[in-house]
Amino acid sequence: MIRLAAATLASRRTSFAGSFLAATLAIALMSACSLLMFSAINSNSDIPSVRFHGVDLSAAGDRNIYVQSDDETNRERVIGAPLLALDTIVKVEAIEGVQEVIADQSFNLGMYNKSGEAVSGIEGSPLIGHGWSSARLSRFELDGRAPASGDVVVEQNFAKSADLSIGDSVTIISRLITKEYRISGLAILPSGLSMSSQSTLFFANQDAASLAGTVQPTAIGIIATPGTNLAELADLIENATEQEVKVYTGSRRGLADFPSSSVNYTGAIAIFGTMGGITAFAAIFVIAGTVSYAVRQRLRELALLRTIGATTRQVKRMIAAETFILAISAILTGLPLGYLCSALLGDEFRRIGAVPPSFQIHYDALPFFIAAAIGLVVMQLSAAIASRTGARVAPTQALRETVQEASDMPIVKLIVGILTFGGGLAVLLFTPMKGGIGVGMGFIACSLLLSSAALLGSLLMKLIGSLIGIAIRAIGGVAGSIAVAGVTARATRMAGAAMPLALMIAINGTMLLNSSLLTDMISDQQASRSEGTTIVTAKGSNGLPMDIVSELSAGGRSLSGTVPTTVYMQQGDKPQNYAAQGLYQSGAQPPLDLKVTDGSLQSMGASSVAVSSELAERYDLNIGSTIKLWLPDTTHDSFRVIAVYDLSEGFGHFVLPYERIAAADPYGFLTTLYLEDQSRRTAMSEDVDRAPAITDGLKAQYPMLRIASSEEQDDRMNDAEQSAQQASLYLLMAISIGFMSIAVINTFAMAASDRTRELTDLRLAGATPGQLRRIMGWETTLVVTAGIFIGVLITQVVIGVFSQAQDGLWRWIIRPDLYIGLITGTMILGMLSGIVPASRLIKRSTPYH
Repeated sequence: MIRLAAATLASRRTSFAGSFLAATLAIALMSACSLLMFSAINSNSDIPSVRFHGVDLSAAGDRNIYVQSDDETNRERVIGAPLLALDTIVKVEAIEGVQEVIADQSFNLGMYNKSGEAVSGIEGSPLIGHGWSSARLSRFELDGRAPASGDVVVEQNFAKSADLSIGDSVTIISRLITKEYRISGLAILPSGLSMSSQSTLFFANQDAASLAGTVQPTAIGIIATPGTNLAELADLIENATEQEVKVYTGSRRGLADFPSSSVNYTGAIAIFGTMGGITAFAAIFVIAGTVSYAVRQRLRELALLRTIGATTRQVKRMIAAETFILAISAILTGLPLGYLCSALLGDEFRRIGAVPPSFQIHYDALPFFIAAAIGLVVMQLSAAIASRTGARVAPTQALRETVQEASDMPIVKLIVGILTFGGGLAVLLFTPMKGGIGVGMGFIACSLLLSSAALLGSLLMKLIGSLIGIAIRAIGGVAGSIAVAGVTARATRMAGAAMPLALMIAINGTMLLNSSLLTDMISDQQASRSEGTTIVTAKGSNGLPMDIVSELSAGGRSLSGTVPTTVYMQQGDKPQNYAAQGLYQSGAQPPLDLKVTDGSLQSMGASSVAVSSELAERYDLNIGSTIKLWLPDTTHDSFRVIAVYDLSEGFGHFVLPYERIAAADPYGFLTTLYLEDQSRRTAMSEDVDRAPAITDGLKAQYPMLRIASSEEQDDRMNDAEQSAQQASLYLLMAISIGFMSIAVINTFAMAASDRTRELTDLRLAGATPGQLRRIMGWETTLVVTAGIFIGVLITQVVIGVFSQAQDGLWRWIIRPDLYIGLITGTMILGMLSGIVPASRLIKRSTPYH
């Protein structure tokens, strides 16, 4: 049977080329996406131990939060680092086997050179400050002089990349203060070591405490007495302290390092996960449709095999063997192509800033194996399902089916089609459709509805064909009538040609339009929150130091400041993270307007919290309700609800006091200050100082200041959003559209190649080439219109439900330029894909062929 299958493939290379091409491209794309996703996940867990290279063990506060369920403990790693108590260090020093403990105080910084320009870290890495005593953790050597008060020592490679030298003056900002320092020396790592995860600066210990705002360390390094069993010592240390402490040995010592020094690949995982989901569904969809179409094309051949005595089992085995050989060939071709594509895609995502600059591809066999397995299984299942038609009917019936398809749809196919349709509607109606989660749910619903349309394709094609056929018959005359009759008679095959067009419209339209709507709503809410304010942000830095607040609020000016963060709340038996803000307010009327619907933000205390109206409704929270939250440093406290607000998109679902968040979050910088406008202050009180809030002297003292009106800031935020998030979205859509375009061209080419005998028969019956072109043109128009109609219908349902979930409005059109462009491009692609190969066949078909 294998030899027969191989001989069939060899003799029908042209017929199988379409299936081979579709499978090869699908496997290449799936392997590339799997490899990128695998690399992002491994990069997220790849924490170098260079910072603790000079000690035997490292220790830090437990950075996980735990929720106990009936049968397991669920945990989540927080973004912060609990500080170590000073008595914890004393207890560790007293443990037998501990020779020395080295405290590490780490904190985020910003730096500006003497020209007032922001200094960036190596490859975009964060700037992390430490006390000079912790330099021994990495066995740094010193070129120059150890830092005294007012001095800073800069890591050598960082200094080289930033063009800094000993003796230079730099402005350092922490979350608390801004101060000028002089570079007194360069810290040099031992030969062969590099520290790409952070750009390191060392200060005198007392300066480090001032910059960090605490004397408590974030981690410690432990030098053990020679001959001590490190594993046993680690257990002793964890059990000797009242504070929850985690001790690390060997290559895991880097886990104790400051959280922000570890490059965060969560965004990359989300991007590659989205791309993998889209491409996997599209690839499976295309492979299944192409292989099934290829089998249906061979009904005459299969019928002839049945006529000469081939059994149903033999026919199935032959088709399975052919598909297996085809799949192996596609895998052997597609995997190397996926290897090349992964490198190109990784470079492009780095270029547009969608993934960290340090992202590297980790080549491994597992992603390729997964892609190959999916391709092989899908091809075999598709061929097995499609072969049932040709293998189980009587030979004479099969011969008739080459002229006219069976009118009845298999009951199993009908039931599955109805179930997937119901599943798509259930996702839209009964799952959360708000925000980013809604975008993902929309994709799932779209996928189920497309699957349903593919399963019920013949019924949809007959229905749409009969409706559109009225116009085509009226306009196209005899040629139009023949085209409509041909499409409805071959509804299953024509549906196979129309579905890639529906796939292109629905998948790309849903993702693009829903994401665009969400981005626009975030922009609109940001504009509403900051309307009529002057906005102060930091250029080239983590944020603004707290000492600037007293300068800007001089004369009684009202201002609001925000610190973005993440907090955690128990949801069922798991901790759930939520975007939040730490809020600083001063003055009579703080200008940040969150559209508070109940309560007031003015009464915010250390244990107060404001919640979004969305969460208030979901969890039945009211003024006075008490909720328990984990802060970024694992602190678990109760907070009393004092306000409910509406404008949470792009802001966060919780608002907490600035002091609590600044102390708990490893960044802790004020990222945005909102100042009331001069005209508003003057109207409120004539006694208020009318001097400009931002003077030239203040700009010189704080070189990071960027000042804009709310309107200018909105434009800048929109530009940044488009250059970061939307750039990655457009790249995803470009990859998806490119693959689906090839699938459309391939499917129409396969459909045309199946018409050679039919066109020759029509020529023998007296049809002219012009008449055949008109017939094929109207057929293509009908198929393309049906595909676009199905795609648009699915898109409208999904984006309508998504839109209504955001603000209660059902929108029919979102971003008409993108939507019309997608539909127009799909229509042109479909028409050319159908007409060009058909014209070539007509040109070659003669009555004597």
